[in-house]
Amino acid sequence: MYFNTSSEEFYSPILRGDILSIVFMIWTLVLCTLGCIGNTLVIGAVLSYKKLRTLPNAFVFNLAVADFIVTFFISSFGMVGIVTDGVFFLDKYVLCNMIGMICITSCSCSLWSVAAISLNRYVIICHRMIYPRIYNVKTLPFMIAGLWIVCFLVDLPNLVGWGRHGFDERLQMCTYDYTYRFSYTLFFIGVGFGIPVCVSLYCYLSILRQTRSSNKDLVQSSVGTTQYNKSVVVKKQMHADRRLLKSVLIILIVFIVMWTPHAFMVLADFNVRWPRIFHVIGVALAHANSSINSFIYAAYNRDFRKGYKLFAKLIYFRVRYCCSGKGAAVHPLNVATEVTQTGADLTQIITVTKQDQKPLI
Repeated sequence: MYFNTSSEEFYSPILRGDILSIVFMIWTLVLCTLGCIGNTLVIGAVLSYKKLRTLPNAFVFNLAVADFIVTFFISSFGMVGIVTDGVFFLDKYVLCNMIGMICITSCSCSLWSVAAISLNRYVIICHRMIYPRIYNVKTLPFMIAGLWIVCFLVDLPNLVGWGRHGFDERLQMCTYDYTYRFSYTLFFIGVGFGIPVCVSLYCYLSILRQTRSSNKDLVQSSVGTTQYNKSVVVKKQMHADRRLLKSVLIILIVFIVMWTPHAFMVLADFNVRWPRIFHVIGVALAHANSSINSFIYAAYNRDFRKGYKLFAKLIYFRVRYCCSGKGAAVHPLNVATEVTQTGADLTQIITVTKQDQKPLI
């Protein structure tokens, strides 16, 4: 189903010299590549690096999964729509409907995962004593599943008639029809974007207020230790709080900057009277958010940088093994990974030894 078409304006495909489509195509291709690589690094780092396998990072892992779906699945079909000018989807209503459903669900889950990360940071800093009761191995699976269920419910109205999916010729992609019913568009922006923003803002402001308050609670929590140890505990906790505060702030700023243009456009231009370029920019920025989160972690989290390196090395040795010798006639590489920790310094040692390359008989 096509929507947002206009008899006064025809959006030529790339081969006809549509500059906006060409730029949008290049932008989508770059973000698709960066997003797939970056989110794969996040997922691989959490799985392969023991220090990253923590309860808080479960939400980071979930965010990476949602972002990977957006950057790989949605962006790939988006490029198909741009290249073919939508002709590919003319007789594929079911496929387009499925893409739209996955798009709304995964985008919403990405936004809600950002809010979940902020909320987790908030509880860690502002409510340390009750944190273990809220976040543990028993409750975490239900929280992750709950995020996906809520985000699917955000898209459910498109399947029952309140809203609808289809191919948007302005954006040249399968998504929801924000011009079909304003009430659903308002619902989607409010629940899918507004609530995560409000939760994240509240968490950040609460964390900021907490970190600026007295460190009396930290000192009291160190009862039974020497005065020197008390000071060390306080300094370490303050440093950890500042790092968490910075990560929450950066994620929140990027989140708001990337998604606000799209949220504003679909509400302010519900009747689709503004130039197409504004809508394209809004969607391009919104989808870009799913491509850059992994680089935020790399820039502000040393453990993630180490996890990226470890996972990249593991992939390198795996590829090296697959490409070495003469296929099955070579014994596999024996890759041993050791992670040793001395104080605060972490050293990764990857030892690769080859067995005798003998034919397998």
